[in-house]
Amino acid sequence: MTCENTYQISHRNMDMALREEMESQGQSLFRWRSYLPFVLLSLVLAGFTELAVSGHSHLKSTGYSYELELFFELTCLMVSLSGLGIRIVTTGYAAPGTSGRNTHRQRADSLNTTGMYSVTRNPLYLGNFLNGLGFSLFCGVWWVPTLYVAAFWLYYERIIYREEEYLRSKFGEEFLNWASRTPAFFPAFRYPVSPERRFNVRRVIRNEYSTLFLIISIFTLFDGLENLFVEGAFRVDRIWIGLFAAAACVWLLVKTMKKRTRFFSQQESECPQASASSESTPGHRAEIDTGAPRTIDMEPPAPLLSAGTV
Repeated sequence: MTCENTYQISHRNMDMALREEMESQGQSLFRWRSYLPFVLLSLVLAGFTELAVSGHSHLKSTGYSYELELFFELTCLMVSLSGLGIRIVTTGYAAPGTSGRNTHRQRADSLNTTGMYSVTRNPLYLGNFLNGLGFSLFCGVWWVPTLYVAAFWLYYERIIYREEEYLRSKFGEEFLNWASRTPAFFPAFRYPVSPERRFNVRRVIRNEYSTLFLIISIFTLFDGLENLFVEGAFRVDRIWIGLFAAAACVWLLVKTMKKRTRFFSQQESECPQASASSESTPGHRAEIDTGAPRTIDMEPPAPLLSAGTV
């Protein structure tokens, strides 16, 4: 055996060991990813602590008005809501019983390649990323979103690797063709494919109403905490009180309808399908964004809070 052959074998063994390690880490992180939001919350609280030391809120130190500070806060909210919007579009067009928040095992009966899955292979994780990015920006301390982006990348890189290894082994050439034209995370609109199903409003409301309420609740809490750290008193601005009240009303209405009516319990098949769907969507509370349908394991919702998502 030549030195070159020995080197190639050694290199191949190292590559296989690395892949196995990445898969193992991804599987472990997959089960615990619902706890990532607590890491984010810890970062934001640390950012508020810095504000307490400096004695001013994020924009007032540079002489900006209260109105501009409020504009900044609402911009952070829009960033998080854009993530919710991506989740809504993904969920609404997905095939029944797919893209859930399952944290126990990976399941995929078919490959999702249309709609949002034609511009990114992991639209739900992209939505979760934007959810958390809005939160991390809120305190206005530069290192909080920086650490958040780094933590999210390191955490979900391994989860996505594990999921895609599973899809590669199950769907082979079909997966490779899809992956070759579709980016893993950041969207590209080079080869968009229209959704194969009609938009399912009922599924969207059923799956994401808690996410909306959670996002508004967290921003409202952050506003109060910022005033507590900077001014020494927990005080929430009127606009956040109004948004929280509206979100709470929506949450209570949908919750009541779910318990007292059959509006959200009708069969998914009632949503017509143009052709066989390859999409996957969040089932009733569970998430594994491999880009393919999964079983639905009932569990509390979450946006990157994945809480889907974290």
